[in-house]
Amino acid sequence: MKLDSIKLPRQKSVRGGWFLSYILVLIVPLLLCLLLYNYSTGIITAESKRIYGSALDQARIDLDSYLTEIEQTLSRAMQDQTVQRMVTTRKPLDGYDQLALVNTQSALLTIETGHPNVTNVWVSLNNLDSVISSRGYLDQHLFYLSRFKNSSMSEDAWHELLHESHLRWEMVQLENESGTDFLFIRSALTSGLSYADATVVVTVNKELFVKRLQQFCWDPELDFYVLAPDGTAICKTAAGDPPAMDIVQAAADGSFAFGPGGQQAYLTRASSVTDWQYVLNISNKLLMKNTRMTQLFTWGGMVLCMMLGLGLSAGLTKKNYQPLGALVSPYDGADEAPDLVEKNEFERLEYYSQKSRRERSDQQHELWKSQQTLRRYYLKSLLESPLGLSRETAERSGIRLDAPFYTVVVFKNPMADGAPMGDGSHFAVLQIAIMNIFQEIAEPHFALELTALGETCVAIVGMQENTPAQDEQLLADIRETQQQIRAHFHADPGAAVGETHAGAADIRAAYQEALEALSYLRDDGEPVAYRGIHDARTAYTFPLETERKLMDLISLGSEENTAALIRQAFPLDGAVRDPNVARCLAYDITAALIKGAAMAGLDDQKDICFSPGDAGSPEELQAHLIKISATLCGRVRLLKGSTSTTRALCDRVEQYIRENYADPDLNISQVGQHFDMTPTYLSARFKKETGVALLAFISNVRVEAAKQLLTQGLSVAKIAEQTGYRDSGSLIRVFKKVTGMTPGQYKAAHSEE
Repeated sequence: MKLDSIKLPRQKSVRGGWFLSYILVLIVPLLLCLLLYNYSTGIITAESKRIYGSALDQARIDLDSYLTEIEQTLSRAMQDQTVQRMVTTRKPLDGYDQLALVNTQSALLTIETGHPNVTNVWVSLNNLDSVISSRGYLDQHLFYLSRFKNSSMSEDAWHELLHESHLRWEMVQLENESGTDFLFIRSALTSGLSYADATVVVTVNKELFVKRLQQFCWDPELDFYVLAPDGTAICKTAAGDPPAMDIVQAAADGSFAFGPGGQQAYLTRASSVTDWQYVLNISNKLLMKNTRMTQLFTWGGMVLCMMLGLGLSAGLTKKNYQPLGALVSPYDGADEAPDLVEKNEFERLEYYSQKSRRERSDQQHELWKSQQTLRRYYLKSLLESPLGLSRETAERSGIRLDAPFYTVVVFKNPMADGAPMGDGSHFAVLQIAIMNIFQEIAEPHFALELTALGETCVAIVGMQENTPAQDEQLLADIRETQQQIRAHFHADPGAAVGETHAGAADIRAAYQEALEALSYLRDDGEPVAYRGIHDARTAYTFPLETERKLMDLISLGSEENTAALIRQAFPLDGAVRDPNVARCLAYDITAALIKGAAMAGLDDQKDICFSPGDAGSPEELQAHLIKISATLCGRVRLLKGSTSTTRALCDRVEQYIRENYADPDLNISQVGQHFDMTPTYLSARFKKETGVALLAFISNVRVEAAKQLLTQGLSVAKIAEQTGYRDSGSLIRVFKKVTGMTPGQYKAAHSEE
């Protein structure tokens, strides 16, 4: 009650002030009118100028608005995504381009339908020598014959007009059999804010302009002209010629300019959107008639104003007392929207409110994108960084690591192996689909954190307990995910699962285990668990020395020795009788064979592989491995035969380096001296044949030897002495340059494995 009693008197006082102000504003002009009635003729004449000037201003606003609408139609056609695609297309057209043609035709039809004042919208695709409109897709020559054959413009001039650069819209008047058309032309603007080799054209019939002018001719004695800068009439409502340019310029300041004999008066306004001039032609007879009629009605108007003054003032007060104006006024002038000035307070307030909501939505979207990017970065650090990720950092980025047990599932995108599914957008879509489907299936059973890393989708799976039932549930969820991907995308994503570890500290170890298990994917699509691979690999031995011998024999193309070593490494008794053990050992041997072929410079190895379908009895599997080695040795010998002299020299250089890498004095000069060649020439031949610089090869051999010694537990200083380095600092520097990590980091990583 108290609040109402305070607000009501204040509101009445404000409205009362507005009412009195309108009364005063009304009384003062009436008193001045009585005092200055003798000068009414001059005032009425000036008022006539104002009236006709206002009429001309309204005509200018209407036509400028019409031109702006046409310009917006041009811009909309230019900015349409399908049009932008077509203006940058080159021949020949593929299936996507044909679809884009149909979409562009539909878009142009939509634009025409939405603008009833536009006759036609079409795009000249100069890059394709064709024209596309809502009525179809034609060659430029055929389009000219069908539309402009009998027009006032020749085909050469028409073709030259389309291929010119129109940085802003231009208008060309074209006479044809059906009448006169105005062609509004502008070069197409691509997404890179540059003008493409295409032209957008909006066609408007001249009669539409004339009809818009005629609606302002409320008296037969009034005529309108629209003049070009050179004085020619673009359109007019009268049959006569337009006034001379000196008369038009004389009326440009807002005053009347009279033609020869004083029978015609002219007013001129310049267009605000183009270089046209709008000219109003007023008969002197009509001008004097309006003056006399205005004098007769002056006294009657004053009396009527006195009678209606009170009601009018009250109505104006009620209408114009708008508190919304105080809210809108601070924003006026801050926005340069061309049509905002014509709106009232309600419309402007709604505009500013919508703009504020859009800006807030954009800010929230950008914030969400930043949070997602930061979250992906933290997940990548958690999976790949040896230092891991602290719980506080994880929680700040929205990553919850509260489960007592964790493992990692890695899905391999099938498109990473060259599956014919399309471009990079399909690759990303498939990654998103894998993560979303797995999250929907597995989230009721586990705590999940998912991210995409390169060609894989990685899921960090949190479990409440480490039991066989939980493992089976996880494998069941993975299989269901694979089934849905096959059903909807006709793709077969492989999946691998790391070991289950207590707490979040060993998530990186689980990720490394899943990556290792990923290399053992099978053709049947069954997910591979690291636990099964680990159990199988502990049942056999494949020494590093045996792997090195296999690689060396393959690189030399020694088929018989390679076969003998395979029989030795893959015995047909003992643990190999177990199919899982045999398969894991076959994977390791196949990998060693392919590495040896790569060392020999053999690049084409796509058809050399081992798949679970090859796994039969141990005898069949051994024979298959020997067959692979024979194929590789044959290709290596064929490759060596093409460059026999240089290859033989490089083989001797490699053998010499492997035998003497422990010598601290071994360098390019010593190798060149040993083979009686200049170091520069020898290094050039070696790099041309092998693709590796001679000094880099020496460093690689020493680093490989250092890796083997690190696994044996030797100190860095002792290893430096045995690999040809004079101090441990030199070894650390070269080792980090080659491997990306220090010897200590390498030793720690392989100790964990």
